[in-house]
Amino acid sequence: MLGAALPNMLTAMLDASAARFTIGVTKKIWNSATRHGSVAVASWWLLLSVALPALTQFRGGPWVWLSKNVVFGIRVIDHPGKEPRRQRGQRPSAYPPPYPNGWFRIGGSWQLAIKGVQPLRVLGHDLVLYRTESGVARVMDAYCPHLGAHLGVDGTVVRENIRCPFHGWELGPQGQCVHVPGCAPGGSLPAVAVRTWHVTEAWDSIFLWHHAEGLSPQWDLLVDTFNSGAAQTAEEEKSAATTTTPEQEMEKFYFAGHTSAVVHTHIQEIPENGADVAHLGILHEDLVLPQLRWLLRHRWTASWRPCKSVPAGGPGTHMTEILLTQQVLHNGRTPAANNTRDSTYYERQSNPMTEGSAGGEQASAAAEGSAAVLSKPRLIDATYNTDKGALQVPLTYVSTRINQIGPGIVRLRIKLLNRFTIIVHEYVTPTGPTTQRAVHTLHATHGTPRYLAQSALSMLDAQFMRDHPIWESKRYEPNPCLSVMDGPIAAYRRWYGDFYGPSSVPFPEAVAKESMLEPW
Repeated sequence: MLGAALPNMLTAMLDASAARFTIGVTKKIWNSATRHGSVAVASWWLLLSVALPALTQFRGGPWVWLSKNVVFGIRVIDHPGKEPRRQRGQRPSAYPPPYPNGWFRIGGSWQLAIKGVQPLRVLGHDLVLYRTESGVARVMDAYCPHLGAHLGVDGTVVRENIRCPFHGWELGPQGQCVHVPGCAPGGSLPAVAVRTWHVTEAWDSIFLWHHAEGLSPQWDLLVDTFNSGAAQTAEEEKSAATTTTPEQEMEKFYFAGHTSAVVHTHIQEIPENGADVAHLGILHEDLVLPQLRWLLRHRWTASWRPCKSVPAGGPGTHMTEILLTQQVLHNGRTPAANNTRDSTYYERQSNPMTEGSAGGEQASAAAEGSAAVLSKPRLIDATYNTDKGALQVPLTYVSTRINQIGPGIVRLRIKLLNRFTIIVHEYVTPTGPTTQRAVHTLHATHGTPRYLAQSALSMLDAQFMRDHPIWESKRYEPNPCLSVMDGPIAAYRRWYGDFYGPSSVPFPEAVAKESMLEPW
């Protein structure tokens, strides 16, 4: 009995020790702040930024967390989602199509074993995902053409084929019927075929290509995720020069963890946050750790632009770029300054990227002003003017280069402590017209402490979940009333609109189709 209870007693003692440690450090922060001023506060913050996440932010106690994560584990955070709220004033006809054209993540590579089979519901389609005996991931429509059995429910893999669980028909890699039990070898088989989908794998994830017009992939996802991580330092430039393939780039990183959340909203609402830089200084100003919000806060700057067309002179681009900076400041604001904006912000609002059409004036303006935009991260700055004279906490400055690749993939390349590089991918995949599966994966360079990478993932997830209730309760405004503080939202929507085609399913039609699929 005692032996069975000993691990729980040990974990409880460690949790109590962590709590006492946190309380003790908090008291020391307060005493140092009152006696020695903000410099001591900054010093203690450096200790907190490492010790507090490691000891208090992870379930199961520090011993369990250290054994599972620091040594060999990966960090997993899951937000399963709730029933969608009934939103008043929603106008289906005002929404863009729910399924844009592009690459979408449909699962983790590690989640699909050899001969594994999984049912999928994405982009308004029922599909089956499976991995052949040779290790290739494939996707095809879910229903067997024989009598309509779902291939993803109890279906099995036979060599390179998938076998229907109902009557044993086998469908080949191209969706054609290759075997029917009882039919003589070489005999005639039913001339039927199931639609197959383009699939690729990169960064420990599986992706599916969707195009309403049925076109083949318009860009190479593996090459884009490789090229979009532009070098930020001289060391990275030297390293990039010796990297010849995307596979070699991926070998520099280890997989540290992932998060998952269900969001009931239109797909465009989530990545539009990247261009909505004004909300950073409002919704994301407070520190992630609530115990320290009275003392410290975030300061953000951001700039957004569409990337140049590839190839040069092409009709448009499927990528955008954001330069984002974050700094933790001592929260020494005065009440009179809380409602003051930086006057230089208004002087820089004549940004040509916010004017013109997506394919014409906007593209040329972006090309002409790209150097200026990249050299001035405060070009579109949504921060309060409350940081004048405030102490910048050392080693908390983070510079992030963000690329959106198509409608549902965002890549963040982050430099931590001016030494370690982590790459975060945000994937948004529609399972229905108003239901999105949002996944974040984090990879860190070898040598990055695992607890540091996973602390960054936890904090990123906390920031993401701040937007969650807003996304789920807001409505889409096709003609928003924008101010000079809102940044390039209009330009972003014109760019995103290129991913909708003439054959894209209208939003009201998609909603009506989904309502027919509700349980009988």
